[in-house]
Amino acid sequence: MNKGSVGLFLGVVFSFVLFVSVFGSLTSITLLAPVTGENISGVYILTAELGSGESADNVSFWLFDGNSWGLIGTDYNSPWEESWDTGSLNIKPAQVKAVASDGGVPVPSNVAESLTIDNTLPVLTNIRNSSTSQISAIVSWNSDEFADSNVSYGNESDWFGGSENNSDYVLGHSVLLSGLTEGVLYFYNVSSCDYSGNCVVEGPSNFTTSLSFPVVSNLNVIVTNSSGFVSWITNEVTNYATCYCRSV
Repeated sequence: MNKGSVGLFLGVVFSFVLFVSVFGSLTSITLLAPVTGENISGVYILTAELGSGESADNVSFWLFDGNSWGLIGTDYNSPWEESWDTGSLNIKPAQVKAVASDGGVPVPSNVAESLTIDNTLPVLTNIRNSSTSQISAIVSWNSDEFADSNVSYGNESDWFGGSENNSDYVLGHSVLLSGLTEGVLYFYNVSSCDYSGNCVVEGPSNFTTSLSFPVVSNLNVIVTNSSGFVSWITNEVTNYATCYCRSV
């Protein structure tokens, strides 16, 4: 091999090594999900991302439960994700991080702190309806933790076809149902979801809207020796009844 060939060969090798060191080295990893302060429940997808152009043999995800770090799971292919079944875990606060490895020194990610892992359903009590009128009713209940408010309702021909909700997280819940039909039996379910998305449904319960009665005014009675005549005015179209009576 002449000097020119040797120089060309060394140049190719140097370029390859430079390419690998620039584009294949592992220097950084970012934990994308979860983020600090997040509420987690059920099955959650952990996600991480390497630096631009970087590669790794694997990425592992770790949980700090307040005492020690424990392995959640390891992914061996990009995109770097891990399906995490939090099961019955209830930890507050918790921390999560990712660690990337390419066979050399492991590279840790940022740490998601102040996490709440919550798999406990809210408990709903004192479910009731009040202020029932011809066209509306108020449904109320209490929860043992802060949660939103949802009511699904309907009559016998349209079971739970209507719904009303309030996205505020409260302990005392109250939802107005309006646009109802008078004199109808309604059924309803109540449900609440906490910050972590744990939802519970209770029901069905029921109520009957009240009937409205005509308002009678201008009552007039005319009595003769052999008969009597009664007249009046109502605030809506009605049928009528008359009585022909004689005193004894």
